[in-house]
Amino acid sequence: MPRRATVIAFVLTAALLASCRGSKSDDNGAATTTSTMNTSTTVAVSIEAAALETILLNDLPDGYIQEPDDVGDTGPSDLAKAVRDDGNDDAETVLTANGFVAAYQRLWTKGDGAVVDFVTEFKTPAGAQAYFKRLVAAASETDETTTVTEFAVTGIPGAKGYAGHSADGDSVVVVFSRGTYALQIVVNGLDANPALANSLATQQYNLAA
Repeated sequence: MPRRATVIAFVLTAALLASCRGSKSDDNGAATTTSTMNTSTTVAVSIEAAALETILLNDLPDGYIQEPDDVGDTGPSDLAKAVRDDGNDDAETVLTANGFVAAYQRLWTKGDGAVVDFVTEFKTPAGAQAYFKRLVAAASETDETTTVTEFAVTGIPGAKGYAGHSADGDSVVVVFSRGTYALQIVVNGLDANPALANSLATQQYNLAA
């Protein structure tokens, strides 16, 4: 299942943001270099990924700042990057079998909190639904350091919501699918509450129509 660390790792501080910065795309937008503290990857922006960018969240609460795609290893994802983001040994097999097309992640920060929007496109609704189930399994996972509580999500058919708490901080996740898209909204930090996550997920659900 996709690594739960994807959710927790976005509790970002100003120091971490500063250390994550890398080089942005060139003037033609041919490629975007994304970086983390330990890795840096360059992903060509496909037509499919560029189309996904147009349906990402666009109306965040006051105080949130959209970060460039070279922060937090966000931005467009081809299959290779999607496999790394998933983080599991069977990721390439699962993504390929489900008909992976492209993915896009976007990050907004507010102090040491963050909102992350994940959109992954598949060839068929069945593929998106299968990957949605994988995301649910990851979001609901608990371990010795993390407690997770499920909450009801309103206005989005089949959506699942989870509130997590660990020594790294609080995180709220809403996972859902629509058509050929599997989607995930993550809110970290002081604003990590089900109401905000539900509101942002509803916006993203409508944009994915």
